[in-house]
Amino acid sequence: MTPTVTPEPLRILVVDDSEATRSSFARLLRSRQLSAATAPHATAALTLLRQEAFGVVIADHHMRPGPDGLWLLTQVAEYSPNTRRFLMSSERPPAFATCQHADIVEAFFQKPISIDEVLLHLAH
Repeated sequence: MTPTVTPEPLRILVVDDSEATRSSFARLLRSRQLSAATAPHATAALTLLRQEAFGVVIADHHMRPGPDGLWLLTQVAEYSPNTRRFLMSSERPPAFATCQHADIVEAFFQKPISIDEVLLHLAH
């Protein structure tokens, strides 16, 4: 009899300088049986990415202190090119989200971010 192998849940890193946003979205992801970790800014996210493997990074575009989400996703693309990269913002999608940085940002989500929209992108 062959042992059953249970696949590891997809690990998602949510990066946002708003504690309320990152913790509530991580809870939503966990409620859908996904593994979610959080980081308060880009530098902390890079530290986590060097310690653990993540399949997806969802980063806020505007964060303080330090670099923004686009900078973070650029670093992720270089460090871990197979990690899927999503950008979110309370503003309308910036022009770069669909053209210049299409190789860096897979999808753009407008806040308040929809769990169903994220799950749809994860399924593809």
